[in-house]
Amino acid sequence: MDTEKPLVSAVITTHGRRKYRILPGILSVLSQTFPPAELLIIDDNGEGSLIQRETELFADGLKAYAKSKGTELRYLKNKKNMGAQYSRNLGIRESRGEYIAFLDDDDRWSKDKLRLQMKLFNDKNVGLVYSKGRELRLRGEEIISAKPYNMALCFNEKANFKDLLYGDYIGSTSQAVIRREVFETCGMFDEGQPARQDYEMWIRISRKYSCRGVPEYLFDHCIHEGEQLGKDRGKVTAGLCRIFEIYGDDMGPTAKLHISMMTAKELFLMGKFGQMMKWGISSASFFIIALLWDRKELFYRIIWHLKRKSKEREFVRRKK
Repeated sequence: MDTEKPLVSAVITTHGRRKYRILPGILSVLSQTFPPAELLIIDDNGEGSLIQRETELFADGLKAYAKSKGTELRYLKNKKNMGAQYSRNLGIRESRGEYIAFLDDDDRWSKDKLRLQMKLFNDKNVGLVYSKGRELRLRGEEIISAKPYNMALCFNEKANFKDLLYGDYIGSTSQAVIRREVFETCGMFDEGQPARQDYEMWIRISRKYSCRGVPEYLFDHCIHEGEQLGKDRGKVTAGLCRIFEIYGDDMGPTAKLHISMMTAKELFLMGKFGQMMKWGISSASFFIIALLWDRKELFYRIIWHLKRKSKEREFVRRKK
């Protein structure tokens, strides 16, 4: 990294959340020990809507405070609801920083997140830096429960192309800081990807750049009491199928086994048993092929899963 402090742009996309919900995330960006040069709030509520007007006034009111913290706050709005990936891409295009960090409007950063992550960009081959995170359940601002998010209990400090073809070892966009040139080389977030857009982006980046992780809890994914935790399983399934379609030729049989099993599971939960059987049969075929021709990789991933499950059980046991 150059001796001069690099410019970091923080991008928050927001949709459907009132100002009191997005304020903690904004304050977590403005409280960084390595403050970003700018914070872009991308409002995807649709121009003229009640929440859009409220968010714009709210953002304008925070600009002076942001400036006092060394960060320029910029507010941009979509004319209509365009989705998170469009909004993130708008943030990338409009940002000025050499590095871009993302935060979903319901997430929060720890105060040292950028400082610790930026250290790993000393290696010019590193294009993306991620971290551990927590999942918090909140009643107001009271923490009801907390648990490690995604892969935090079995965290890999490096995630290469082969790892990411197998599974998402990185996590959400709120965990990532990305070098700007990565988007020029690898392209932007795929707005045509039905779901798992972040995961598809990580695979694309890892093909050309090194991805490194900070083994500390540097972000919180917040779930507020009373919020619905539903997800569109149809979109999730379509997203997994599209990843398989795009990267299937790069995957070994163990990676194909894993994505087939994930797809079969989603279809089962949707009650689409005919399609589930198709993917289940594919899973069985890939397992046999992996057992014969990809045994080392298969056993490595099985052991990793067993280790992760063991740590999850131990975490639950300690919490009781």
